[in-house]
Amino acid sequence: MSKVIMLGQRWIPLTDGVVVMVDPIGRLALREGAKAYTAVMDVASKDGPENVDARVAANMAYSIAIAKHTIRAWGYFSGEPGGVITPDQVDQGVFRDDAGHVLQPTPDAIEMLMADAVFLDAFDEIYVEPYVAARNEKNASSPLPTGSSAGVETNTAERASNSKAETAG
Repeated sequence: MSKVIMLGQRWIPLTDGVVVMVDPIGRLALREGAKAYTAVMDVASKDGPENVDARVAANMAYSIAIAKHTIRAWGYFSGEPGGVITPDQVDQGVFRDDAGHVLQPTPDAIEMLMADAVFLDAFDEIYVEPYVAARNEKNASSPLPTGSSAGVETNTAERASNSKAETAG
C-alpha cells in the first residue's frame, strides 16, 4: 500500500459514484475519534470482558467521529474512476431529504450516511485506515540519521557487551 499524504481538501470516492470532500485528519478529529472509541469501550467493559463486537463498535464510532470532523461536501461523481476528482465533475445534490431538499454534510447527516455499512467501510478503508497505518509506521520508525536523535547510539546490547569485556579485561 502506498503512503498517504494529505495536504488540503480533496475528493475521495466511496462507492457507486458517491464521493466526499474531506479535510486532512487533524487533532480535533483524532481527539473526537478517541473519545468516541473510549466511550463505547467503557460501556462494553461494564457489561463484562472485552469482546470482538465491542471492539468493532468502538472502531465504527472512531471512524464516524473522524467523518463528522473531516467531511466538508458530498456528491455524485460521474467521471472515470481512478483519476483526480475535480469539483466540476461532482453533482452535490445527490443526498436529499423527504421533501427533496439537498442535504448538507452536517454532523447528523454524516452520521446517517455512515450508518450505511457500505459507506462506512469504504470511508474506513480509503481514508481512515491508511492514515492510521501511516501514523503507526511513523511512530514505530527508526531514528533519522539527521534528526533529533542523530549520533545517539541505539545498539544497547552491543554497548553492554563491550562494557562487560572492558571490565573483565
